[in-house]
Amino acid sequence: MKNHKFNNNNDFNTKIEYQVDNEFFKAFEDKSKDLGIFKIGYTKIETKNINQEIIYKNVIILAIEMDERIIKTSPGELAKNLNKNFYDKFRKITESLSEYLKTKGLKTQIVYPNEKLLDLPFLGQKAGLGYVGKSGLLITSEFGSKIKLSGILTSIDNPIFSKSSNDHKWIEERCKDCDECIESCESEALAIKGGDYIAELLESKCIGSEEGCTYCIEKCPFNEKGYLAVKKEFLGNTG
Repeated sequence: MKNHKFNNNNDFNTKIEYQVDNEFFKAFEDKSKDLGIFKIGYTKIETKNINQEIIYKNVIILAIEMDERIIKTSPGELAKNLNKNFYDKFRKITESLSEYLKTKGLKTQIVYPNEKLLDLPFLGQKAGLGYVGKSGLLITSEFGSKIKLSGILTSIDNPIFSKSSNDHKWIEERCKDCDECIESCESEALAIKGGDYIAELLESKCIGSEEGCTYCIEKCPFNEKGYLAVKKEFLGNTG
């Protein structure tokens, strides 16, 4: 593993990047999956989104399936507790993987699943894990939008962070004509924005954190029918 300094003139030019091989990534991904992560993506932070809080430009995106009990439980104290326990578990997994990288001599910064340091669904899309749907959540082929994301900003330097391919762009067209997530939100926390297929989240109305509400996920066709069924139905009608 060798290191080198950035050559550009932004805030990163005092940081050290470390290059690792494919065996390193395989070992990291195997450990992640052992802890419950079902999908991992790699991408870069766009320069316009870099600020003093963000230390490194490369980010590892971790995706985990939500506890089915949260989805099936109506908003209230039980759902809230299930949701909190799930987030606590995911935070610990992310911290464990961050520590694993540090034991290899790497530098890291954690982006927790419920904080706003970065737009994790967008970065998940950029990393090719899925595509952002109308609800603003990332939709994946494995579990639809029934997932949560966290991130690890890292000093690793490898071409894998520069690769960009996404086979899920059709989701954008599918979501343009669907309002299930908006209509299912009893607190009216999702609103159509002019010129954008992604709804605006009105955080003051959303009870996702306070009461464990997941109606926008539960009623999404990608959850009710499944990704493959929705894809076949949509592309079959448009092909």
